Amino acid sequence: NYDKLMQKLGMDKDFYNSFISAEQFEIYELRRECNRLIYLRKYKEAEQLLEKIAALIDVNIPINEQYVLFNQALLQQEQGKLKEEAALDKVKKALELTFDYNDGDFNTDVILSQEEVKMINYIGTLYRKMDCTGKAIDIYKKVAESYQSSRVSARCHYNGNNLILANLCISLEETNQIEESIEIAEMGILQELYCGRGSLLPDFLANLACCFEKKGNKKACGEYLQQAFYVSDMMKNEFFNNAIRKYYEQRYEKNHHTDVCSPKPCTAPPVSSEQRRLRCIQVFQGS
Repeated sequence: NYDKLMQKLGMDKDFYNSFISAEQFEIYELRRECNRLIYLRKYKEAEQLLEKIAALIDVNIPINEQYVLFNQALLQQEQGKLKEEAALDKVKKALELTFDYNDGDFNTDVILSQEEVKMINYIGTLYRKMDCTGKAIDIYKKVAESYQSSRVSARCHYNGNNLILANLCISLEETNQIEESIEIAEMGILQELYCGRGSLLPDFLANLACCFEKKGNKKACGEYLQQAFYVSDMMKNEFFNNAIRKYYEQRYEKNHHTDVCSPKPCTAPPVSSEQRRLRCIQVFQGS
């Protein structure tokens, strides 16, 4: 089983795993698959798999109870089964099982687990849905600053750090703090490259496209949209890829002679701010 494998390899399970506690390695694989389905917005499939995981683990263990409670709230909310306020209460309750969140007034010197970062990130997402984006930005910045002051290599906290940066730059763009949003997006791209990853590259690139569109630079906007499209295709993120394709087709066309994106006469109905941000999606977690 998993404990014996860790013992044979000379590894401490508590250090290498901060998600759930289980005896069978297969359960950790189920957790990974559940997270992947959530990332791809396949919520119904993820919900079914979460029920299976909950039946296989001891939910009296705090991190297990936390994992189940958090993901139940997330999946129910994203499927319209739970209102934002109720989901927010449930996520805070789950987070408090292992971390003193104190309604956002938390200690940034404490090292957060990846699961705790995901919960804080989703709290920010819920605040944005409730039109409290300023509060979400404050939370994102607080977590981001704790990572930036860390002496630990960025590779070790890639998942949490870039997840927060992705939502921070999106929130800044939504509130027209364009230059700061560009700065954060560029920082996120550098982190993706430095860490040899790429799951959030499309998000940072799409955010840059939105920023340059607001600045009136249609050429840069089109180029960043193309990059976001191709990278999301390589990452096999079909949902994001289709959202970019739809938006690009509405607003731009390709100049086959110069290979530069130029503005397309807008004969389509006005695009809502939600569509313009390419956000019939929310970034929940890295892969």
